[in-house]
Amino acid sequence: MGAGGDGQLVVDPDSHALFEMPASGPVRRVLVVDDDVDIRELVDQKLRLAGFDVVTAVDGTSALEALSMSSFDVVVLDVAMPGLSGIDVCRQLRDDPRTADIAVIMLTARTNATFATLGYMAGADLYLSKPFSPRELVEQVKSIVDRRPEPRYGEDLPGPVGGSSASPE
Repeated sequence: MGAGGDGQLVVDPDSHALFEMPASGPVRRVLVVDDDVDIRELVDQKLRLAGFDVVTAVDGTSALEALSMSSFDVVVLDVAMPGLSGIDVCRQLRDDPRTADIAVIMLTARTNATFATLGYMAGADLYLSKPFSPRELVEQVKSIVDRRPEPRYGEDLPGPVGGSSASPE
């Protein structure tokens, strides 16, 4: 129906923009982490409308808990949150072999180039400043998952993400 795709076109009721739902294949999982409920719900709604399976978390600690219980293709991560910052969470994801390959998109109201550099140094794949275009975010998530291999859900290793785990001898 769309430009070369076989998916169904859906109209976003807020912006009247068209999104193409995926025609087939696995539903990709996205974890959205933001302490601002309005941003979290907006991103959740737009990604679900685009056909993604979305889980939300209110802070860095709950994000790491979600990551220890399930696999995700992309994490959309706010930088400035109470407790663990998005940069700290990103570092822990990159340091853990179970989560090192998950794509990370950082969202932040901090437009200072230093924060973008810190985000990239922590391992972020993309850094978007607030206010952001929800449509652009959805397109960036689609672009990232289209370049990645099929998900390997169910291959999770036990134990907390970012924590230490004893190796059996």
